[in-house]
Amino acid sequence: GDQLYRVWDEDENGKRTYYLTSDENKANKCRSIQGSRLPKIYGSINSDFRYKNFDFSMLFTYSIGGKILDGTYVELLYSNYIGQNRHAHLNRAWKQEGDITDIPRIDYSHTHRANSNDLVNASYFSMKNVTLGYTLPKSWMRKIGFESIRVTASADNLFMCTHLKGMNPQHNF
Repeated sequence: GDQLYRVWDEDENGKRTYYLTSDENKANKCRSIQGSRLPKIYGSINSDFRYKNFDFSMLFTYSIGGKILDGTYVELLYSNYIGQNRHAHLNRAWKQEGDITDIPRIDYSHTHRANSNDLVNASYFSMKNVTLGYTLPKSWMRKIGFESIRVTASADNLFMCTHLKGMNPQHNF
């Protein structure tokens, strides 16, 4: 039920032998870079459609790759404060011999140390904007002394597809 860490021993030639341990002191000595916040690819897709006096546009953004520390999730799992909200994933924490889970046993006697298990994929796909417009006919506009009037309805941040719950991976906190 203890948190397990991937650590290594190094021989005189620098060859590493990896293994799992619950020894936090050993884990602290074996720290290494676990990835980058920078995505492998990112960008946007924009489309504009026009038919007669109607126009419609959409803007999507995406990011593939990169890792992010979801601090809010970690805090809800491992906080030692009494009365603080807890994450529902604690229901699947290790409880007894034979349990197979990704959440170690609840241990309020020790402070959680951030590790590679706390890093999550920061990939996302989002619909940033949709705009629908209608340009009033020029014959109507001339009668009232205007060159043109366009009426629009617009919506921003309509949806985001990501496996994160509650955190926006577009921001670097």
